[in-house]
Amino acid sequence: MCGVKVIKTVVSSILNYKFSRHLPKEKTGELEEQIIIRPRIALSHPFADGFSGSPVFSISSSGLVVGMIDYTPFCEEEFYLKFKTKEGKSLDGTTFGKYPTSISLAVPVNSIKYNLNHFDYYKNKVKKLKESEKDKS
Repeated sequence: MCGVKVIKTVVSSILNYKFSRHLPKEKTGELEEQIIIRPRIALSHPFADGFSGSPVFSISSSGLVVGMIDYTPFCEEEFYLKFKTKEGKSLDGTTFGKYPTSISLAVPVNSIKYNLNHFDYYKNKVKKLKESEKDKS
């Protein structure tokens, strides 16, 4: 049996979230960081792997799907440590930690609809599906 997770709180309706992506430059192949901004719905719970793609329902709109779970952003921090070796010598060091924030993000339905309506690949898929439905009738 599948488990069902219900989260009641949306932190923000729609916010513009900055994503960092690293793409190779055409001429050199070196990675270049690009900052892109995309609309997201902030949810009040960090979801584990495997929940991506799950629908986000609106209780106030009679269960209307308002988005799709995208992912949980992670914080990365460097922690400074003091520790002792087996010989008793004190050393300073660092360690890196990566942990989920207290929210997850969802893609708003309007973004999904826009992508489906404005990219040829999806337009052609929808057209073929409609044609195959007509042929079945």
